[in-house]
Amino acid sequence: MKRYFKVQPGTREWELFNKLWTYQDKWLKLKPTMDKLLGCDVDKNLATNSRELYMASPPKHLQDQFTKNPDKEGFYRAKSNSNIQKQWKEFVKIYELEDYNITMLIWDLGISISDMNAIKAAYPLMNDDYYFELREKNQWEGYTWAIEVDEPTFLRVRADWLESQHKHSA
Repeated sequence: MKRYFKVQPGTREWELFNKLWTYQDKWLKLKPTMDKLLGCDVDKNLATNSRELYMASPPKHLQDQFTKNPDKEGFYRAKSNSNIQKQWKEFVKIYELEDYNITMLIWDLGISISDMNAIKAAYPLMNDDYYFELREKNQWEGYTWAIEVDEPTFLRVRADWLESQHKHSA
């Protein structure tokens, strides 16, 4: 049976879920500057990684500064001592860019070791709330920052959100 939880607003945990879904906003604002730095359009080409530069398709003038083969996600990594990697690290430092992912979120939430793998999916902001789904057969007790919601309630919120997204894109 699927179990869904709503993250309590006004909590530190709500702020962490918000960070997961909004950290890229700063990156998007800097897109023209990143395009200039890398000499190409970074849209759907750049991994948001503040430690190393990863690109799905490095521009020709930089290809010798990247690995020859992509990783399992299809991204090429800038070589550690390459000029572009050094420029990237400086760029990240100057603009105070950071990356954040679900693994970082789980660690920051302070979830017990037995519950570390419990979260199946984290959902974007829907009706000013963040929700997550547990993997089947996982226990989830003692976390006052999240309240369980029944499946029909969650599905209605999710359907309303999807409909509003469709209207915005149409």
